Amino acid sequence: MTDPAAVRAARDALVFAVHARTAAGLLPPVVTTGPDGLVRVERHLGGPADAGLVAGLLDRAGFSSLLEMVATLTTGCDSLRREFPHQLDPGILHPMNGALFGPVIGPAFLACLSGAAPRFHAGRAADDFLAFLREFLHRLERDAELLWFDTRRPVTGLTAHDGETHNGGRRVLRVDFPGHTVVYKPRPADVDHLFLAREESAFAVLNGLSDKIRLPVMDLLPRDGYSWHEWIDRPSQWGEIREGLAGTVLTEPELFWHRAGSLAAACFAFGITDLSEGNLYAGGADPLMYPIDLELAFVDVRRLSETGLVAGEGAQHHHVGLETEPRPCAADGPTVCLVEGVEGPQAWRRTSSWARKETRTVVADTAGGIGYGAHLTRFLRGMFDAWTLMCSNVPKLHAVLEQPATARVLLRSTDRYSDMLDDWLLDGTPFPEDVSASEWEQLARQDVPYYFRTDGRLHYLNDQGPAVQTDQPSPPPADWAKGLTLSRLGVALRDAVAPIATEGLLLEDETRVAVKDADHGAVAFEWANRWICYRWTGQKVTLQLAALDQVVAIRERLLKLDRVDAGWRSQWADTRFTDDTIAERLTKLTSTACAWLRQVIDEHGWPGPLMVGEEAAESACRLVQHLESHAEFQRTCLDLLTAAVDVPGRHVAYLTDALCITEDRPQVYGTKFHAVDGQLVPCPLAEPVTVDRRRAALGLEPLADYAARLRRRFATSEVS
Repeated sequence: MTDPAAVRAARDALVFAVHARTAAGLLPPVVTTGPDGLVRVERHLGGPADAGLVAGLLDRAGFSSLLEMVATLTTGCDSLRREFPHQLDPGILHPMNGALFGPVIGPAFLACLSGAAPRFHAGRAADDFLAFLREFLHRLERDAELLWFDTRRPVTGLTAHDGETHNGGRRVLRVDFPGHTVVYKPRPADVDHLFLAREESAFAVLNGLSDKIRLPVMDLLPRDGYSWHEWIDRPSQWGEIREGLAGTVLTEPELFWHRAGSLAAACFAFGITDLSEGNLYAGGADPLMYPIDLELAFVDVRRLSETGLVAGEGAQHHHVGLETEPRPCAADGPTVCLVEGVEGPQAWRRTSSWARKETRTVVADTAGGIGYGAHLTRFLRGMFDAWTLMCSNVPKLHAVLEQPATARVLLRSTDRYSDMLDDWLLDGTPFPEDVSASEWEQLARQDVPYYFRTDGRLHYLNDQGPAVQTDQPSPPPADWAKGLTLSRLGVALRDAVAPIATEGLLLEDETRVAVKDADHGAVAFEWANRWICYRWTGQKVTLQLAALDQVVAIRERLLKLDRVDAGWRSQWADTRFTDDTIAERLTKLTSTACAWLRQVIDEHGWPGPLMVGEEAAESACRLVQHLESHAEFQRTCLDLLTAAVDVPGRHVAYLTDALCITEDRPQVYGTKFHAVDGQLVPCPLAEPVTVDRRRAALGLEPLADYAARLRRRFATSEVS
């Protein structure tokens, strides 16, 4: 039983903090739900009136556990200050320091207010937190000479992460030194050093192999069961993304998104997951995307969305690491909040999303483009460049990734565990029957269960800290080297495009993207004298390769054929189509071109914009329209054009109508005209009433507008 005098002192300290308006981080804010349905802070408890309300609450029997917690923390802080007199600034180790103790005291206050105090175990939470702080201070004292940052002390600030706790109430800490900020992570997983360390990490190796690639690296120091790493500051390029929401606004986004694409490919390759909002930050003077909570790696990732970077199949929510919409809502936030009641603030279980004022995962450009979709070719090129670099350097990556490291293993999602805890604490709902003994033990001490793989076995930490082996099977680490094949990248490319699919073509010199819809698309790259194209239809992804000099030869011949064909047809039109010599030349040209185009299609498929560029692809479409004496081949080409994702629909219409005219049938889309009584009119048309609907479906203007344009351009000679 805590000393009654200490309990009274704890009560007075809390009331005084509210009265002095210094309890903003210590006690939960009062929230309100706005017209948009989002929960926002309305005010913080402060001033004489709120102090009176809080005093009345603390005098209730149901708040005794909270007061005993504060008294225990006060005694423990006194002891820690004596034990570590020179480590921290005065005032940091005091329970009224909301930055450090708010994440512990705030939930206890809400538990008492909601009647959940008997299940909350505030006393154990206080003991666990004090033990955690003592462990931290011992490690800080011991590691001071090993750390890379300026270790001038005392520490000027400590901020405890207010998210879920693991391993006996341990929390991530922000540690402020004079001029420097670092992060302390008390967790067994140290796999991040395999990827993020400035030297002798996978990302550092890749950065050193190519000037094109820049993956995020940072200063970090993994120790036995904990680690330090540098704090990632938000970018200097900070501004308003949308009204009321601030984030990174880039003036040179192409380089940023190429690098983000490289990171996406690396995470997919090495099975790095759990990179949704909160675990991935845009930061640094030269902004990059940094995985700030990398502890799940070598997971058997089948889809890019399973990394948490993009939306799609396997994504838990829309707040992915690379968010493409500036939503005002946040993924996380406290489940229980304070709301205004008739007799003062009361506990309320939040049912709506929490609002956010800033985001580190939404990145915009100065033109208003949001996310990687606004720079898709650069993002996909970054994925390809990183992937091919990894494929080409597996032995060097092996040498790094064979170093000993401990990775976390998730048996269930963190959200699911958090829901279990909330249901138990607030409503007394028993844990599900399929919860194992080790999960139950950790949930009962108010921790989100934390497992890690060591020597192929699954472990967790008990109350005293030693690792305990469980009976649950540990999934084996994925064979990342086996997965580094050129074909496997196609799945990740498809998964990057599908959530942001917008119909159209994006063509750069070395990267070309075509999208028909969320299930149909393609992306092509030029690399190492190869043309490489990934195409997908639904879940099926195919890989096509060709020598780049072959592709260039096809492009040049198509352009040459088009020039010669157009020249001779212009001369033929000038003779009113009466010069038989020109007609024979055109017949020979088209027959030769038909035989050659057949060979191209048999070997490479239809030469669309992804292969030969837009100009040469237009030439191919015009060429096949002129093969009137090869109707069967035209029908084959029409099937290819209809199925292609990179051919504009107008070419399907032109070739369809050309076949109709050749076969003496009414045309479908009204693209063919002839002269009647000195006036250009459409050739006979099937179902003319609905022709504009058919034209619109293929991206064509209304027939009347097209006809007026033709009449202005041409004389009354027949138009083909």
